Amino acid sequence: MKFIDVSGLGHSGKTAVTDLFREVEGVHAHHNSFEFDLLRLPDGIIDLHQALVEKWSPVRSDMAIKRFKKLCESLNDYYSKLLTDRFMEFTNQYLKSLVIDHLYIDGWYDSLYNKDGYREELKNTLKRIGLFNLVKNGYGLVKSSKNKPSSKTEVFLGDGSGFLEKTIDYLENVIFSGMAENKNTVISNNVFEPFNPSMSLEYFNKAFCVIVDRDPRDIYASVMDIGLQFVPEFEAGEGLFTADYLQQLKEDMLGAGNIHSFINRQIVYRQKMEFNRSDRSIVYIHYEDLVLNYDKTAQLIFDAVGIDSRRHVNKRKHFDPDKSVKNVGVWKAIKDKEEIKLIEKELKEYLYTS
Repeated sequence: MKFIDVSGLGHSGKTAVTDLFREVEGVHAHHNSFEFDLLRLPDGIIDLHQALVEKWSPVRSDMAIKRFKKLCESLNDYYSKLLTDRFMEFTNQYLKSLVIDHLYIDGWYDSLYNKDGYREELKNTLKRIGLFNLVKNGYGLVKSSKNKPSSKTEVFLGDGSGFLEKTIDYLENVIFSGMAENKNTVISNNVFEPFNPSMSLEYFNKAFCVIVDRDPRDIYASVMDIGLQFVPEFEAGEGLFTADYLQQLKEDMLGAGNIHSFINRQIVYRQKMEFNRSDRSIVYIHYEDLVLNYDKTAQLIFDAVGIDSRRHVNKRKHFDPDKSVKNVGVWKAIKDKEEIKLIEKELKEYLYTS
């Protein structure tokens, strides 16, 4: 099985690439609005790896295991519907394989992180009305009179042995188990991210990362209500989220409501795009090239990820460069705006030149 992730900096045109792959025989592509976040999220696979292998300690490794399980529980409903209904089963098996022993300790560190939201809200309310000390003292008398034994916290011991092999098996179960028998490749979005994707590629036996870049002027202009753009179906109310929600999300994520915030983020994001350009598992392309030089760029992508172009049996069914050409040079409709001039000045090294 092969796994291909398509990443970008936010509205960089990665949907065009996932739709290109969607036209290939034997490919299962996740919905364009779905992102498999289990690696990159805080408390995800990368953080678990750090705590169990790279920066091990009894405290960090134990807490990382607990937090990863909690993260998976919060994602369970979503992932069970879109990936596999055995998601938590695979997760529990995975965590069990990482734990070599457990015991119970009074006074462990969990209480520092596991705050009861309701109790905190109640405490704040009592403080506001001046009854906190009265209730606290009364509660202390009741508690002490019961001589209740202190509760102990379950503490897990994991040494990180075989972490990569166990993680590869786990992710393959989660991602590939729900696939149809006639599929041999999965396409997803933003799993690896364009920021050092090599550290995530190692969690798969056979994986590629396609990074899609785009002229920052068009990234900015794409969230403006210009009315000249081609809007994919999944962004026009045909997907998991409404068009209005996606539009607002793009503006917020890009910081497009403030041109200085937008530029600051573009600079930092692009500086953090650190990857080995000679790594054959990483493919870097410009959105504009796929649209304007369709045949050549599509062939380049297929060759790089090991897909026979003869399997491209539904050509232009999902991605049509003749329609998407409207999304190249969108910024020219507002080229006289001060925001565009500022982008050209501050981000000149990232502007697309054909």
